[in-house]
Amino acid sequence: MIRKAVGAIRMPYVRIGGNVAFPPPLLAHLQTDGSFRKQPIRSARTAYILLSADGRRTYRDVEPTVATSSTEAEWLSILNGLQFATDGARQTAIGIENDCLSVIHALIQPETPLRNASHRELRREILDLANQTTWTGVRWIPREENRADALF
Repeated sequence: MIRKAVGAIRMPYVRIGGNVAFPPPLLAHLQTDGSFRKQPIRSARTAYILLSADGRRTYRDVEPTVATSSTEAEWLSILNGLQFATDGARQTAIGIENDCLSVIHALIQPETPLRNASHRELRREILDLANQTTWTGVRWIPREENRADALF
């Protein structure tokens, strides 16, 4: 059993795109999560919770999707959440939180080779979309702090 550290400090967001180098003072906060099951029927879902930069609106959504693995579902959750944040909620400065360390690492270090072609394509789409924002960053959070997980 993992115990939550009292007073633990979250890592800062790491910039993955945008047209300014430093984060603006107000960020929209986006938590995403992916779910994948092989049995009894293969299924996948993505979920996100978005708190607008002004703190006045919260959006939540769970969508069925097509994925071949749990990692692919995590990639898709970030892409779906970022697409909604930029298009649907019109947020321009976004901090993304996810509990899949390998995906967060691959976004922070885009030169990291990915064996799966689908994962490479999803990373490219996420980074392209992030570059259209004012500023977008990511950080890893522990699973128990990811409120998007509770949407499943």
